[in-house]
Amino acid sequence: MTHAGSSEGAAAGAAAVIVGAGEGTRLGAGVRKAWVDVGGESLLERSARAFAGVPGVVERVLVVHPDDVDEVAHGAVAARLRPCGPFRVAPGGATRQASTLAGVRATSPSVRDVLVHDAARPFVRPERIAALLAALASAPAALLASRVAATVKRAGDDGRVLETVPRDALRLAATPQGGRRELLLRLLENAERDGFVATDEASLFERAGVPPTLVDDDATNLKVTTPGDLLLARGL
Repeated sequence: MTHAGSSEGAAAGAAAVIVGAGEGTRLGAGVRKAWVDVGGESLLERSARAFAGVPGVVERVLVVHPDDVDEVAHGAVAARLRPCGPFRVAPGGATRQASTLAGVRATSPSVRDVLVHDAARPFVRPERIAALLAALASAPAALLASRVAATVKRAGDDGRVLETVPRDALRLAATPQGGRRELLLRLLENAERDGFVATDEASLFERAGVPPTLVDDDATNLKVTTPGDLLLARGL
């Protein structure tokens, strides 16, 4: 783990783990996804900046590809991000879950909660992060999620509609999401031991019988995964 600035000694609050270690092959941008430019700033930098100054977020950990650690910790990226507050840099793993585990391990044991955020969601609003932290004041786990506006159809193997699914209880999971540091770390380590691969942190809490609290998000917190998503992001 490499340091850029110092956040040791935090006695409470939450750590934000921004995960941006993936190659981003589906995006086809010619660079790792973390470095894709949106409006003159990389996805990683935009996402990291969103957490700066949010009350209750006492430290940030940026999880990047091992080849990018020095640049983020000591190079031009560090120089641009350091004015928004201290951060740490951790090398990611072969999968998102492995990278998340590395990031959570890099947080201070003294923080109560950890929020995990995808660097590919560069437009998360600070007020939504604050709302998530407010939910974690009384809940052991929580996540941002948006209500489903479109009509949802369940398809059969033949490509025909089986049914229209009632959407009132449906939510689209986003990030950040997380909860108590000690619990999340244990769940990630258990998943690694068991060979269980979760699509998000909320799934790990659910697996342990700890249903996360849903916090309303908005549609601007989009995830940049495909070339079409990138067009939308650059439009925003």
